[in-house]
Amino acid sequence: MNTHAVIAIYRFEMARTWRTVTQSIVSPVLSTALY
Repeated sequence: MNTHAVIAIYRFEMARTWRTVTQSIVSPVLSTALY
């Protein structure tokens, strides 16, 4: 098992998850603030 590859994949998945969560939270807030 390649530990470095596992860590890289784990970090990539975490970054992708946080980006999705951020968008799902920020988008409604921006829409509410703008309109």
